[in-house]
Amino acid sequence: MILQELKKQLQDLYDGKPWYGPNLKDSLDSLDENCIEEIVGKHSIKDLLAHMINWRQFVIEKLSRNEAFEIEADSNQDWMPEELLRDISWENLKELLEITQNNLLKAIGQLDKEMLTETISRAKYSYQYLLFGIIQHDVYHLGQINIIKRAWKEKD
Repeated sequence: MILQELKKQLQDLYDGKPWYGPNLKDSLDSLDENCIEEIVGKHSIKDLLAHMINWRQFVIEKLSRNEAFEIEADSNQDWMPEELLRDISWENLKELLEITQNNLLKAIGQLDKEMLTETISRAKYSYQYLLFGIIQHDVYHLGQINIIKRAWKEKD
């Protein structure tokens, strides 16, 4: 039951009908491409999306029991350096997001519910905590993306 709910929440967040507003795919597809690299505060929409992809990949690696895979907060694996980010097209980033979406759903589909309560090696939290965390992380950054999008529209 919990695994199905996690999958449903991830699917709603990505391209479903979440209760809190527009989903991620619709939000990204409806952007004016001129605003994706506009830095508001510390980050651009492109930067936020790359960051979300990195942490989704972290979760996929942990679900695959890759104990060696780590991302250090505020490192280049956490927030991609601007010079590297410039070399990645917007379409490529959206494709990477879709790949992580498919891989996350596949990884969750291969879990048994007993694994959810296991503590992740070298961590102080369970797989269930990690999965709820990535959903919360994505919703948080989706909100930031939509705030930047709205500010860009109001600027014109």
